[in-house]
Amino acid sequence: MLEHIEIILDSFWDFDMSLMQNWIGIICGFCIGLVGFFMIATHTASRRILSIISAIICALIGYVYEPLIAIYASFVCIFVLSLCVWDIQQYAVPNWQNLILLALGGIKFIFVLDLDIFEDMFMGAGVIGLVYVIGKMLLHKEILGEADIVFCASVGALFGMYNLILSIFWGCVLACAVFVLYKLAHKHLYKIPLIPFISGGFVIGIMV
Repeated sequence: MLEHIEIILDSFWDFDMSLMQNWIGIICGFCIGLVGFFMIATHTASRRILSIISAIICALIGYVYEPLIAIYASFVCIFVLSLCVWDIQQYAVPNWQNLILLALGGIKFIFVLDLDIFEDMFMGAGVIGLVYVIGKMLLHKEILGEADIVFCASVGALFGMYNLILSIFWGCVLACAVFVLYKLAHKHLYKIPLIPFISGGFVIGIMV
């Protein structure tokens, strides 16, 4: 009889701890999402909507993952979202946000203890850097920015080289679709912000 009671109490304890961890993750994620308001609000009129969206996304991350991983993933989500908004609005991104995202890619080593992270980071920077150099040499203009190189290095470290290539591929498909829509609407698209399309390509890549 006592054994049954102990089993029941243990199950309730485990359930309560799991529920508490989920709520801690949700609260931490929501707070980090609100922190994103200060980065996103700088150059966009839809700051409230974006800050709420970021908070909801981070809260969902907090519900799915353990608290420590949820906090880490929430910060990654916030900085990617902020860089996307900056790139769309200004065709430029703050260096400090880009470098923090790169640092988060390096911090991933603490969770997985795999040196391949740094290899993927340098390969990501190398691939985009090569495109940057070829554009400068053949077209005599910048088809990419230095910030795009840093961002791709971050994506390589965070998600691996394979997912980076997949993101670039689907990002190009997405950019072509947007370009065609602009043509059909008789509008000109003079510049294409790379970071939002790579981010969108990553989302498409994990969905298909």
